[in-house]
Amino acid sequence: MAHVFYGRRAAVWGIVLMSLNRRGVCTIPTRAKRALLARGGGSGLLLKAQQTRYHHHHDRIQFDDEMSTRKLLTGLTSVSDDGTRRGTVDIQQEPDSDVAVLTLNNGARMNALSGEMMVQLYDHIKKLEKCTSGKGLVLHGADSTFCSGGELGTVMALNTPGLGHKMSCWMHRCMMDLFYLPLVSVALIEGRALGGGAEITTACDFRLITPGSEIRFVHAHMGLIPGWGGTSRLVKLVGRRVALELLTSARKVKPDEALALGLVDGIVPEGVDPLLYSKDWLKKHTHGAVEVVRNLKNVVARAADTDDIFSALEYERDCFKSVWAGPAAKGALARNLKHR
Repeated sequence: MAHVFYGRRAAVWGIVLMSLNRRGVCTIPTRAKRALLARGGGSGLLLKAQQTRYHHHHDRIQFDDEMSTRKLLTGLTSVSDDGTRRGTVDIQQEPDSDVAVLTLNNGARMNALSGEMMVQLYDHIKKLEKCTSGKGLVLHGADSTFCSGGELGTVMALNTPGLGHKMSCWMHRCMMDLFYLPLVSVALIEGRALGGGAEITTACDFRLITPGSEIRFVHAHMGLIPGWGGTSRLVKLVGRRVALELLTSARKVKPDEALALGLVDGIVPEGVDPLLYSKDWLKKHTHGAVEVVRNLKNVVARAADTDDIFSALEYERDCFKSVWAGPAAKGALARNLKHR
């Protein structure tokens, strides 16, 4: 495609756009970037270009054929032995709480996700994106187990590479939206997190695990590799060597080892309600003002997803500007909180 640009700023915009590689990272040397931006008279051009490239790729995962994929997955429900439908993803948002709760609820199938549940999970995450009052999210499974990945009936119905790819694209987008959700999220792992269930935990900011529970990337044992983006996120969590070992061995990881590897951030104490503990634990990490917590999450998520410190700092400055001299900052100064 030909690119036609007019004027100095447009020329800079064109050069920057065309220099982005497939990951959205600008390949222009740092000195040249600064010179281009200075000459172009617009310090936000590079960031806007990278955001354009990133969001184009991000949206493409969903919108190649979104409506037909939604229809396909919605028709794949979990059915009990007596023929009744079951399996839901439930959301709880209490008016007096800053922490929402998402529950994977398909207990008879170890909370495995049917196609319909995949759509519900995506829709709930989109709903949380639009909510401006929340600060935290707990994601867990019903009946003291986390999730065992894709529900058998759904997996068997998606019986061609093309159909599997549609499901994979949907869940990649869903997990990316969870990763970028402007809420601090924690996965509460009870019982077993298997296959796709283990992948889901990696899309959350933190992970807590109950005693006796396990995480298992079982895909290789099933003749597969992770299809919901878990490989890339696992490498970032625990490093290349450990990730490769966990994925190729498909072995169980128990709480103490998971904590030592950095796969989880804490073990829920014995004798407490795991969900209440997780909500209280999360509140310690979300005690700031809503706009502060949400901006911090956005900045950290962006920094974690780019190799270009220049664009990360640009975005950080923009977020800093949005809270500087705001109500939370003025209130903290008035109360002299810095030295307390």
